[in-house]
Amino acid sequence: MTRIVAPVLVLAAVALDAEGGESSACPLDSSRACVLALRGAAPAIGPACLTEAWRPFLTFEHPDRVSDANGDGHAETVLRIDLDPARGCGCVVFRVAFDRQPAGHVVDIGDSPTVDGFGGDAGTTPKAAEVHLEDRSLSVYSDLVHHTVDNLLGLELPDLGGRVLELRVCDQFLGFGITGAAHGGLRGEMHAVNSQRLFTVTEEDHSLWAAFNRVIHVRGGRPAQGRSGSGVRRVEIYLTP
Repeated sequence: MTRIVAPVLVLAAVALDAEGGESSACPLDSSRACVLALRGAAPAIGPACLTEAWRPFLTFEHPDRVSDANGDGHAETVLRIDLDPARGCGCVVFRVAFDRQPAGHVVDIGDSPTVDGFGGDAGTTPKAAEVHLEDRSLSVYSDLVHHTVDNLLGLELPDLGGRVLELRVCDQFLGFGITGAAHGGLRGEMHAVNSQRLFTVTEEDHSLWAAFNRVIHVRGGRPAQGRSGSGVRRVEIYLTP
């Protein structure tokens, strides 16, 4: 197993177990996960995603919820996640399954509604952070001062076909791991130290956005600069403390 650490960040034991489960006071732990099936002619939203329990935490930003706008057999979606640290729901976990090696812009998570793949956020959100997967490149960006973008992490991943990329986002924290390979996986953590360079999740500022098989912006329409992709087959989402 490979462990990764980036400059200005601290490596620690990853808080994700092999099965992705955790004991939690949050009512939407892994046993109540929202599941999105994005591959095939009939993409589907799991019934749990539409329950009252998920309503305060999950909003589909795309008008059609999921749609295959580019006709490649991999549907796109954009979500808003409203976390609630006071209820024990201060972190979100995304388990992203690939049916083949991804091509193009396939995972985009940020704490700004206008991030578009490479750290830009159209000037709407101070201190915006973003994690972005394009092809095999996993990058983490921070737009901290005067809209100057820093690339905090650039990592070339192994072949993701048939594997799961797990991302855990909390306040000033990102955990990541890859499972499903016979020869072992990759796992790491990033913590902002004495700064606000990663994701901001507080009781006052608790919204995150996530897009799959495209970038977040423009979340109510086609992706900015045509930044879409294919390869994400299934996404499982749940919340933790």
